[in-house]
Amino acid sequence: MTNNCSNDTKIKEKFYELVMIIKKLTGPEGCPWDIKQNHKSLAPQLLEETYELFEAIDDENVEGVLEELGDILLQIVFHSEILMRSSPFDISDVCNRISKKMIGRHPHVFEKDIDHDIKTDIDVEKKWEYFKRKESIGFRSIVSSIPKSMPALAFATEIQKRALNSGIPSRKLYEFDEDINKEINAGKKLLMLTREIFELGFDPEILLKNETLKLRDKIISIEKKTEIPIDELPKEKLEELWDVGK
Repeated sequence: MTNNCSNDTKIKEKFYELVMIIKKLTGPEGCPWDIKQNHKSLAPQLLEETYELFEAIDDENVEGVLEELGDILLQIVFHSEILMRSSPFDISDVCNRISKKMIGRHPHVFEKDIDHDIKTDIDVEKKWEYFKRKESIGFRSIVSSIPKSMPALAFATEIQKRALNSGIPSRKLYEFDEDINKEINAGKKLLMLTREIFELGFDPEILLKNETLKLRDKIISIEKKTEIPIDELPKEKLEELWDVGK
């Protein structure tokens, strides 16, 4: 119990320290660059830090994950400080809102005295969108929470998952018409392929990323062997090297 209390105190102290550092950096006597920032100017950095975290996770780099989690936490606190400039909210409101959301979406954990029909992780996934709709005011579509800014492949996969889980027959999602634009039909075929992949139990985004990394690594490997950029190699030599190790 003593160790838990000690850890809780340490977490509070370190989080407060970070909040105070950002307040100082963005305050009147702070850093000119930090003072100048707004939500839009910082958004690319948040995306970049997120991708760097993905890479550290893929590499199973514990130190890297620790570093990138800190960078993302910095962005969250920074955005919360900016929020204070134009609203009555601060980082405590951010924490309070997400805490309430997590408690509301996990009644099977926080309301033990009530009998719930949530017993497995599959039950949780099925109920998740239902809980989201309960939180909303007015009508909410089953796909409202999927941001359009997601990478296209992940966006397509998630939309189709929800459509199919809702009972829409897959044949209704892909109706090809040879008389219409080839580009449209090509898009439909790509959409159908993502559905086929996730129905096999794989994540299309991860599969495509892994295969692209293999292609990148093979190009780099050939360039290291020859010490020549691949676009400067004679065609015959390139084909010979490419076939090695197939």
